Amino acid sequence: MPDDFALPKYMRDKHVIRGEFLGWHIVEVDTLKRQFVEGLSTEQRKFSPLGTCNDTLIKEMLERGWNLENW
Repeated sequence: MPDDFALPKYMRDKHVIRGEFLGWHIVEVDTLKRQFVEGLSTEQRKFSPLGTCNDTLIKEMLERGWNLENW
């Protein structure tokens, strides 16, 4: 790992209830505190999605043009 590597402070997660998208949770990684927002700011769009993806899913997503801004 590079010496300047740091884990992100915030991540984002879709807030969906009964199949309806209501907004986003901004999650503070250290405390797991969540803040609900209806829309993402330009800065929040750059946050990594909360959760994990395996290598196959990441490859498929990249082939479809995926990036953090359109997650």
